[in-house]
Amino acid sequence: MVAITMADASDNCLIKRDLCTAYALLFEKMCMALGGRAAESMIFNQASTGKEQPGQRRFSQRLVRTMDEEALTLVAQAFLHTQKVLQESKDKLHKLATP
Repeated sequence: MVAITMADASDNCLIKRDLCTAYALLFEKMCMALGGRAAESMIFNQASTGKEQPGQRRFSQRLVRTMDEEALTLVAQAFLHTQKVLQESKDKLHKLATP
């Protein structure tokens, strides 16, 4: 049996809080990066594809699929959140988009 002290429990809470904070910061940075694409989609009903950067992967195909699925899910969530934020200020967005 392993005894868990209050210090261990406190450290565990700090680690979880730090991970949640890191996730939230990453998510907000993704939303900022997706702002232009989300605005294009809302105002012009299309979004540019951006520049693709080829890269080499040296992972198992299963791991690659898992990483791709997780990344797609995270990006989709960030994109939807960004659209929601932009929707709340859509009138200002239209002013910026029209010459």
